[in-house]
Amino acid sequence: METEAELRAEVTRLREDVDHLLEMLGEAYYRTTSPPRQRPWLEVEHVQWRPRDSEHVPIEINCSEQGSGIYFYDRNGKIRASLEVSDVGANFRVRNAEGKVVVSLGQSEEGHGLVLVASPEGTPRATMRSTKLGGFVAALQPSGHPAAYLGAPEEGGKIETVNANAASAVSLYADEEGCGVIRAHESSGEMMAALAANSETGLLTSASPDSPFLRHRRSKRGQSGGLPTDNAAPATDFMGSSIDFAALS
Repeated sequence: METEAELRAEVTRLREDVDHLLEMLGEAYYRTTSPPRQRPWLEVEHVQWRPRDSEHVPIEINCSEQGSGIYFYDRNGKIRASLEVSDVGANFRVRNAEGKVVVSLGQSEEGHGLVLVASPEGTPRATMRSTKLGGFVAALQPSGHPAAYLGAPEEGGKIETVNANAASAVSLYADEEGCGVIRAHESSGEMMAALAANSETGLLTSASPDSPFLRHRRSKRGQSGGLPTDNAAPATDFMGSSIDFAALS
């Protein structure tokens, strides 16, 4: 049978173990808290979880003054997914086996939602985001430069394709009256042909580098005819406005 001294020593060891555990959990001063807390108040900056009898740590939580995050690791010790929160907002990232970010979900500084998907090398391939002018989707070239845009302003959808020189190639959109417009551009981005329509007529406009715009109009009655080039109004009179990329943020 244990003596009183042995029992006292065991109680002392148990108290030391409990104090050590509470200190690890951020509850080192629980005895001085008044009134006593009914729930643990963890003050831990770094926590890792791992399966029993395993060296692999699949989940980690970090926190600091700058922000906090949850990180998920594969068996090779590489981060494969993370959820981070900072003053800007939350961001969820997915990484491949090489550590490259291939999916990212977050928000802009203005509070708009952002989604990005990338190649295995981490080069962005497509983005989707909200803007003050509506939803916006961009498809990107292998170089990472934009190749096509899809916008959704109040007047209707807008599609813009871009060539390898970052100049407009083809534009499609609905104007303020709800009518469709298609524009074709040469390699430098200058508009060379357009097809527009309204409730009464359709208008085809084309041009060459050394001649004025030539027009061909067809009405609902089936009548058609070319307009004299001297009377042809500038092409911009029916073109409306293309996507204003700078105003999308």
